[in-house]
Amino acid sequence: MSNKIRQAVIFAAGKGARFRPYSAMSPKALFKVNGEPLIKRSLEQIDRFFPDLDRIIILSGDDNGLIQKSLLTHSAVNKCDFISVPENYISMGLIGGYAFIKNQIGEEELFLSVLGDEYYGGKDHPRFVDFINKTEIISGCCAIKRFTYPDEYLKNYSVEIDSSNKITQITEKPTTVTSEYFGLGFFAARGHLCSLASDSVETLEKVELFDLLQKTSSPMAPLVGFEFKDTYVNINTPSDIYDCLRQTRREKQHSIDIIIPAWNEAKTIKYVVEDFLQYANSVIVMDNISEDGTARIARDAGAKVYSEPLKGYGDAIKKGLDRSSAD
Repeated sequence: MSNKIRQAVIFAAGKGARFRPYSAMSPKALFKVNGEPLIKRSLEQIDRFFPDLDRIIILSGDDNGLIQKSLLTHSAVNKCDFISVPENYISMGLIGGYAFIKNQIGEEELFLSVLGDEYYGGKDHPRFVDFINKTEIISGCCAIKRFTYPDEYLKNYSVEIDSSNKITQITEKPTTVTSEYFGLGFFAARGHLCSLASDSVETLEKVELFDLLQKTSSPMAPLVGFEFKDTYVNINTPSDIYDCLRQTRREKQHSIDIIIPAWNEAKTIKYVVEDFLQYANSVIVMDNISEDGTARIARDAGAKVYSEPLKGYGDAIKKGLDRSSAD
């Protein structure tokens, strides 16, 4: 068995893919963070950081056309197979998706599985690949994360690992905190997982996905955990979207401009400009045709100066904003 990952599966839409009224017309995977749909971000990350990928299977239900349209301009679309999962499989949740692609993935092949409605910062992906490449033969590898707040832990699946990173216990829907880690919807697994899922669908056995994943583990090929440390948000509720936006704003180095309305400020403008320049990309001085040299002094101090008739403080701010390209 090899640890090379040549196929990835992205679950783009299906059972549990909506929460109304926020997603009445589209699945959660199409929600935009900083102008980019979650699924497009996921595709970009796995195409960029998994160099051996030959094929990306994108699973959805009736939303397949919407999903495909959102990715048509992506450079990796030629690697993508868009597969619509029949309703009888979708009704089984994620397990139905794995069961439906049973014949697409070899029994011993290691493939990547990604949920399309989760946000990842991206810094962990190359570390995840490196970890798998340097690890002995495994049955799978789950991305795990230390929890900060109990609700973060309880709305995911809990994971217990030993000192060698082997997963000793997974609890799909924990009711109490029993470990340091919760698991993410980002993991590598052998194709045997799809066979187990297919068996469950055929027998109508109600079983949790990560219980099946644990069944793929063996002493010779264990299931292991790899800790993610970058930003992660599981989009389940509207508040998760706001949390995601808050975290991405916090991560980003925003550009800042300072706008200063000015009229006959020759005595102080130099000091104000120099004081703010160290905190800003630009200091923009909107000069209301000063007669005391304000514009020249501000310009010499390093400001961008615009001299024109202004109707007052509000007009100066508005026209300064028009001249700024900062965040």
